[in-house]
Amino acid sequence: MFVEDFPSMNFIVRKEDFTKVGGFDSNFYPGEDTKLCLDIVHKLKKKILYVPSVLVYHHHRLLFKKHLKQNGNFGFHRGHFARILPQTSRKLGYFIPTIFALGFFSGPFLYFLSYPLFLVWTAVVLMYVFLIILTSVWVYSKERNIMISLLVIPGIFLTHIWYGVRFIQGFFARKLNS
Repeated sequence: MFVEDFPSMNFIVRKEDFTKVGGFDSNFYPGEDTKLCLDIVHKLKKKILYVPSVLVYHHHRLLFKKHLKQNGNFGFHRGHFARILPQTSRKLGYFIPTIFALGFFSGPFLYFLSYPLFLVWTAVVLMYVFLIILTSVWVYSKERNIMISLLVIPGIFLTHIWYGVRFIQGFFARKLNS
């Protein structure tokens, strides 16, 4: 399928197109790929083809500090791009971690405001916990390492929360000093 934005860690672009748009704009690091895609699609009027059968193995930074810093920077820049580059970044999928973070922290207050909504919130949180545990079990089935599979639980949760918080910060930031 054709897409308007795609992470450059899994991206192949013709050199002449890369050169025509001026390459990566390092002012947008670590979101320079979004700007590159925007320029390719809108300035060059080219298409970006997503092919899911192509595999690229890319490892994120180690938990917790470096990983959260990296993903927080992604969230910050995506939030900023959601405001200044709506063509590529104002999509529901990018807002989901922020909605989750806001919902997670505001949910307990629903107990006092609306008990039925609090029960819905509790069900959603329990489903989320179940899915993270299921992911942890899946990781164990692949890695056969209990420590790694247990670290998946706080790793996923903290990544979602931190990305969501940093997205909000980036959305309201006037410039990209993350």
